[in-house]
Amino acid sequence: MIVLAFITGFIDNNGQHIRFCSEEGSYYFCPMAEEVTSGYSPIRLNDENGFIYGNTSNGRKIAIYIGMQPLICDETTGFRTGAYIISSGMTKDTDEIKSFDAISFHGGTLCKIFTAKGIEVLPPDDKSGYIAKSTSDLQEYEITLDEFRVKISVSSLVKRNISPVVKIDNSEVVLTLEFSKPQPLSDLIIHYQVIRRILSFMTYRQNVVFDSIELLNYNKKFDMLLHSADVFIRSDAKNTSKESFRCLSVEKLGNSFPNLVKITYETYYARNKNLDREQMKKMLPSIGFIPENDSDASLMTNAKLREICSAIEHEIDNNPDINVEKNEIIGALVSDLKKKIREFKRNNPGLSEDEYSALSSNMAHWSLPLRERIYALCQKYESNIKSIASSRYSVYDYTLNKDAVKDFTDYRNGITHSAGSAISDSIVQTAFLLSGVVYCSILKRISVEDEKINEFCLNGIIS
Repeated sequence: MIVLAFITGFIDNNGQHIRFCSEEGSYYFCPMAEEVTSGYSPIRLNDENGFIYGNTSNGRKIAIYIGMQPLICDETTGFRTGAYIISSGMTKDTDEIKSFDAISFHGGTLCKIFTAKGIEVLPPDDKSGYIAKSTSDLQEYEITLDEFRVKISVSSLVKRNISPVVKIDNSEVVLTLEFSKPQPLSDLIIHYQVIRRILSFMTYRQNVVFDSIELLNYNKKFDMLLHSADVFIRSDAKNTSKESFRCLSVEKLGNSFPNLVKITYETYYARNKNLDREQMKKMLPSIGFIPENDSDASLMTNAKLREICSAIEHEIDNNPDINVEKNEIIGALVSDLKKKIREFKRNNPGLSEDEYSALSSNMAHWSLPLRERIYALCQKYESNIKSIASSRYSVYDYTLNKDAVKDFTDYRNGITHSAGSAISDSIVQTAFLLSGVVYCSILKRISVEDEKINEFCLNGIIS
């Protein structure tokens, strides 16, 4: 994210005037001269939900994110912020940047997951050359969350430059979230992180970038959303060079794309809710195994392997159609044992009610060995595993057998209880294929058709 090179301004801190200057996101705060000469002492900068509000020297409003820890101004105080927001025009009302009705993300990684088709090139006729015609490639969806609705729109921008020669550009992709009720500025980071996580999943890369981020507010006079502020978020990430056809795309996901947005929001908000195990199962797993960048895409580490194992355990719970018969046998066994415990309890009062209850609840979590459950999930997505193996390793008609799964789980258990040893090539290959199984399961959960899932696997999403 590009940050402004140099900013100056001041903060009215309940009558105390604090000057600031900023260079590439590093802010320096200093009380004005009259504050120092009138008996100076350290000043706590007032914030609202983690933001300090002030004015830039060119008459714009600014909100500087400091987080939940107070910032004390002691002579000249430095602070490196993760984000700041500047109004798009000169305004006297700070409230104009304290909430927003929509947020737009421009360019960067978005160009990897959406194909710009805002220009249609018509064939030449006898009298003229090729004709470029503007057309709409807008994709619109809507989701409903607990507190509000979100209208999602994705499209490309057509830009025309006539100096010194006429140039038409259609490379910038824009994703806009429009909310059914105003969002407080304190929720800005939530919406940013949600979109970032979605694009990370769709590209199989953690380094997600944007060329710009804009806040929009509804203008009653013009009856439309207008650009009200620019968002600057500090990031050292560089955009991936991974080919677009290897990524998941908005167009190919179709009506499953809003499902992905919805489940990502629900997973994010679930952190602050007391959900039971059954409810948490429906959320997305941690996908920390996704490569940080292009150079990291071919590397497997113990940390990634643990993440893959945790994610696949989560997805096993979302596939109740595997091991049905064996799970029914285990269920019958648990039922029978609980009945025997109740009978035994009547004649043996030596244990307390809580102790008998603990025995019964412990049996409720009985299941097949992890390797058996993973292998069953692999069998369900066997054709997809073959497609991933062919695209990543150029190995055709590959089958992930029980021995490979056993070696994987044995290695995971080893590094859980000790430092472990070097990862063998076969375990690395199994780990990458299992990360693909996690992808397939998530895509299935958001209602992507089997043929499209296999197409994504063949195209090389896990690469």
